[in-house]
Amino acid sequence: MIVRALSRWVGLACLVAGLLVCGCQSPQSNGCVTVTCVGDVMLGRGVARLCQQRGNSYPFEQVTPHLQAADLTFGNLESPLTDHPTRFPRVNALRGSPAMAPVLANVGFDVMSLANNHAIDYGRTGLRQTMAVLRTAGIAPVGAGSTLAEAQRGVVLTIHELRVGFLAYSHFPYANFVYDPKRESILLLNEEALRITIPPLAQRCDVVVVSFHWGKEGSRQVTAYERNLAHLAVDLGADLIIGHHAHVRGEIERYQDSLIAYCLGNLVFDEQSYGGNEGYILTCRLGRAGVIDYGVLAVQVVDGRPRLDSRKVDELAAYFGIRLLRSFDQISHSYQGYTLVLDGTVAGERVDELRVGIGPKTYERHHFQIGDQVAGLAVSVPDLAQEWATHHLPSPHRQ
Repeated sequence: MIVRALSRWVGLACLVAGLLVCGCQSPQSNGCVTVTCVGDVMLGRGVARLCQQRGNSYPFEQVTPHLQAADLTFGNLESPLTDHPTRFPRVNALRGSPAMAPVLANVGFDVMSLANNHAIDYGRTGLRQTMAVLRTAGIAPVGAGSTLAEAQRGVVLTIHELRVGFLAYSHFPYANFVYDPKRESILLLNEEALRITIPPLAQRCDVVVVSFHWGKEGSRQVTAYERNLAHLAVDLGADLIIGHHAHVRGEIERYQDSLIAYCLGNLVFDEQSYGGNEGYILTCRLGRAGVIDYGVLAVQVVDGRPRLDSRKVDELAAYFGIRLLRSFDQISHSYQGYTLVLDGTVAGERVDELRVGIGPKTYERHHFQIGDQVAGLAVSVPDLAQEWATHHLPSPHRQ
């Protein structure tokens, strides 16, 4: 299916964030904001040991430019940041150092979800400290609050005169703590919670981004329940839905004027990530009418940090089942900047030409032989020195 191919397609895009930012800053593009989103950021266990050995910035060194390029950057913090000594009795409790909060801010994060199954690994004290150190570092925690009512209000940030609202939910009912709405709480994912929280936030904002911690570890399949819940969130006012927890790259779907990324997988994790250890860096350009366009950068997590995923050109076509290839002119007329298109029609057939667009109408051709390496979501084009080319397709519709 077209979108399933696209959702798994590495995209061959690496200047996504920078290119979209440039679009928002142009006089013709007033009233838009770029948002970069990633999945799980786990800073405990093996990652914490690596940071002690190689420095706290080690997990982000290869992707920092991509995280910093957008107006707003969002991720799911999969480990509390606390030095609280009492470990809550559970298997696989995760904890990162409070010293990682300013590191997260320095590499570009503006908003982080705490609505996940590890948020209370070190009790409400650990959650309280995590919220405090994030705020001190200038990062807005979302999906959790000193009370349930605070978590339900969400977070609103104003960028380029656009009010961008965030909400985050966990589909793991009250993991590790007893329900008490008057104390530190996380927001749970269910239909009632969506109906209570999204419409009020949508009334206060121009753009609404929601985060779902859900799914089955290692599974790319979207269940009917998950799709229906995501569609409901859009119907209630969400423009962008970000999923995580499964540790693998999931489907990306266009629904109405919104975008649903069912799972962005991992950005930072150790080798004990169950089911997979890969992810997407998703960058979207949003306006009052919804998601204008988007691009993805695929990463594989190795030694506790993300690196660009690399596959051969022919392997890409076969692995991702590429069938949808629009004409170059159709794409380039609708998008300023660099555009990549793989020539070919059916997975398994020869795919050996890459077209690089420079501006809306001009382009050069560069031929790549079967077996040539494609680095991450991009190809390094010799004639463009080290410039990264961006792959962009018009908004797909699920078939």
